[in-house]
Amino acid sequence: MTKDASQTELNRGIIKRLDALIRLYIETSKPEKKIKFSEAEAIRLLKSVDLTPTEIAKIFGKKSATDVSYALYPKKEKSEEKRKQEEDSDVKTTTN
Repeated sequence: MTKDASQTELNRGIIKRLDALIRLYIETSKPEKKIKFSEAEAIRLLKSVDLTPTEIAKIFGKKSATDVSYALYPKKEKSEEKRKQEEDSDVKTTTN
């Protein structure tokens, strides 16, 4: 890849990220709009333009990427076996 081609790719990435940030700003600052972006929707929008969870956390003033992960990674459902083990341990602690 030539120097010009790599610079063009870098510029495209920067432009894509700026477009997302501008869109997010516009959507969240419209006073007449009744339904605003939720924080989770905004996080997913920023992730869609390849921002890392750490970068997204910094934008939202959070301490770490873990603070925005709830919007990026859906919770896995507990397996039936694990759920039963937790129920058993709850019964043991309540009977003691």
